[in-house]
Amino acid sequence: MIVHVSNGEAMEQIRWAQGRGQKIYGETCPQYLVLTEKDLDGLNMEGAKYVCSPPPRDVASQQACWRGLQTGVFQVFSSDHCPFRYDDPEGKLTPKGRTSFRWVPNGIPGVETRLPILFSEGVKKGRIDINTFVALTATNHAKMYAALSAQGHDRRGLGRRYCDLGSGPSPNDQPDDDARRFRLHPIRGS
Repeated sequence: MIVHVSNGEAMEQIRWAQGRGQKIYGETCPQYLVLTEKDLDGLNMEGAKYVCSPPPRDVASQQACWRGLQTGVFQVFSSDHCPFRYDDPEGKLTPKGRTSFRWVPNGIPGVETRLPILFSEGVKKGRIDINTFVALTATNHAKMYAALSAQGHDRRGLGRRYCDLGSGPSPNDQPDDDARRFRLHPIRGS
């Protein structure tokens, strides 16, 4: 799982590996869809609100991340939830931050804004459809992290044997059509 992908170059490497049958999965975050490097330029420490790693890139990188969501290069959409109060001298407005950005706490909130941002900027603006939205924010996460069997009970033949992202059943398992149907496969198209 390659997380926090913020540009086209990284996305193309993921696509390249996926195209060769590698079990590589990708993720991007809200900040890479709506922020750019220009947001970091705000006067009077305003840009400190957007200090995160990797940092927001340019508009071309933003568009590449949208393409990654639209074409199935990214299977999940997550946040890098790491909030700091902006108005707190021990948060984003730390006095040391005025001398160097390295002193500005790294991270931005994302749990509450992840879904509304993807819905408003993705579904409402026609970049992705509602099914892709649900897959990126819930279904694929559940498949990848075996949430369907998180409490240890076997549900529809899945059991815990698929916690390995679908590498196949162990010698003692009896594969069935239902179990194969729930194995993770990258989304192709929207």
